[in-house]
Amino acid sequence: MRVVVTGASRGIGLELVRQHARRGDRVLATCRRPDAAADLRALAAAHPGLVWVARLDVTDADAISTAAGEAERTLGAVDLLWSNAGVYPGCPGTPVEEGPLGTLRAGDGLSVLAVNAVGAVLLAQAFVPLLRRGERPRLVALSSGYASLELNQGTPYWYG
Repeated sequence: MRVVVTGASRGIGLELVRQHARRGDRVLATCRRPDAAADLRALAAAHPGLVWVARLDVTDADAISTAAGEAERTLGAVDLLWSNAGVYPGCPGTPVEEGPLGTLRAGDGLSVLAVNAVGAVLLAQAFVPLLRRGERPRLVALSSGYASLELNQGTPYWYG
């Protein structure tokens, strides 16, 4: 299987790469800062010819296009795209802040939407041609319970 994972530097994304590599799938693992993704780089080094690491910031149209080109070069087509890249306010590694009403800033909200909503759609759009060439192609967009308006009881406002 030919797989692309976004947001692969840690957490769920890193584990997805690990599991696919164990299965013998070919994986293009993407993240904003590959140089800072030591665990991901180690995983790629442990699985040469199965795992490649590429830079991808889903808010950057050129980076999305470059990542799609890298996927075409390394994989030829994509059978499974894990749209996992996301930002959670206040999480380590993100400058986006969250707080109670009265302290929210428009720029933080727009940053969250740019990554979690707009970026996910632009990513899907760029990878459709590669998915169409895949075998039983699937695009899986990940989220969490915090993104549920029903489950979210206040903060984080921007994420929900």
